[in-house]
Amino acid sequence: MRPLDVGMRIRTSDINDWSADPVFTKWYPEGLEDALEIERDGQLYLIYFDRSCIPSLSMRDRDFSEWWTIEPSSVLVHTVVEGLSDDQLAHLHWTLDRAEELDEGLRAEAEALVTKLIRGAVAATNRMLSWMRSHKGQFWLVPVWDGSPSTLVRHFNVQGRVGTGEWFRIDPYKAQIVDAAGRSGFRGITDEDWLDLREWARSDRGTDLVGELLANAEQLEESDHRRAAVVEVVSALEVALSRFSAPDGGLDGAAVGRDKRLSGVTLAKHVERLGLRATVAYLLPLLMDQERLPEDLHASVLAAIDRRNEVVHLGRRDVPQDEVRTLLRSVHSLCDLLAEARSP
Repeated sequence: MRPLDVGMRIRTSDINDWSADPVFTKWYPEGLEDALEIERDGQLYLIYFDRSCIPSLSMRDRDFSEWWTIEPSSVLVHTVVEGLSDDQLAHLHWTLDRAEELDEGLRAEAEALVTKLIRGAVAATNRMLSWMRSHKGQFWLVPVWDGSPSTLVRHFNVQGRVGTGEWFRIDPYKAQIVDAAGRSGFRGITDEDWLDLREWARSDRGTDLVGELLANAEQLEESDHRRAAVVEVVSALEVALSRFSAPDGGLDGAAVGRDKRLSGVTLAKHVERLGLRATVAYLLPLLMDQERLPEDLHASVLAAIDRRNEVVHLGRRDVPQDEVRTLLRSVHSLCDLLAEARSP
């Protein structure tokens, strides 16, 4: 078990249009010896500045005792995590060629740890800024944005070091590029994707609504808005199912429209009469065999619909994170199946 030094740089001047930088007068705190010590959730964070925080290169070499306004545009944060095993350390940063070596449990632990550290660092930084605003009247200071950890880990340039070793970049969320929640299996843009994008860019078509809703759901889950994530992902399923059951949706014409016994009855009408849950529970298994729609996937999608109903109609206050991630993956997969069925 070895301790891990963690460092990050949090910018204060590019969060939104109203933000600006802290102002020091004829003095500037330099290095860890002048650091603020702020504890959050049992983790001690050192908040400090050095000359690299000052954006003006010419200003960095000045004698600060002569200057009334010294404005750093970023804050440095340092913390130490004790008792990490080599396997745990390995999951804090990895490359695509090692993707198959990942342990799902250790990967989840790494994500949880880095999420905790980022949110603790943001909270500690905002505590410092709140004092500067209220005690010194620096009204232009606003709280640092506490957004998606997978975005902030890069925005804050989170790095780690074991002992006297080299600093390395911490980013356990890279796994999300490979683990595409049941979609194509890889989120990276390929050459074929680029051709599709070029064609789309030349057109006047909007973005895909199902894809937008699915992406929104994942963003909400990462921001700990788990109930909203469940509502959003089931909304994506509703749109996907509506497209699937449309007259040009694929199975409607192939399986229903040519059957004279069902003359005048469309798949869309069945979906409308049955509603979302009954359609998924009873109608889809009749249209898709178990190879295409396995029992575990079918059950998980039904659970997602039930959780959405509990949130919307029964006032359910929370859905566990592990469950939400499973539900999002399952609904992603079914949306893909429905889209594939619509393809010519």
